[in-house]
Amino acid sequence: MSVLEEREELELKLQIKNQWYCDYCGEVIEKPADGMLEWDSILDDENGLSADNFRIVHHMSIKTCKTRRPDDNLADGHLDWYLGPDGLNELLEIQRRYKLDTVKFNIIIRRLHVDLFEEALKYLPLAIEDGYHDYDPYEVGDLSQTDLKWLIKRYGKRKQY
Repeated sequence: MSVLEEREELELKLQIKNQWYCDYCGEVIEKPADGMLEWDSILDDENGLSADNFRIVHHMSIKTCKTRRPDDNLADGHLDWYLGPDGLNELLEIQRRYKLDTVKFNIIIRRLHVDLFEEALKYLPLAIEDGYHDYDPYEVGDLSQTDLKWLIKRYGKRKQY
């Protein structure tokens, strides 16, 4: 099966690694230039530099999707800075520099770098609700391409709300 045939069969709502769901409003970020990766960055004298609450949101020139947090702790970068091989290196450098929850951070890496992950992630709660607890039982985002395709095929036609 060709990639185009497979894409049509899956009825994808997002362009792979080119569109994302905004963590603030839930709407589609149409292209990398329209999005930002942001997080809370905190310098603590005891623990050094820590980062938390990584999220993908619309760039403020597109839509104001900003959580109500003090700007002095906000770190961010254009979404396209974190894509491709150089982007992955940037993300790994963040992981090296900051004290952070690696499980949560790895979800962000997968959202930006693993085919089908962003779309399938939206359907994972539905699968768990239906009793498919073997999908990602440790909630670390460790899903194969086969699992991601299955989630999209099975739940992609359902309404989320």
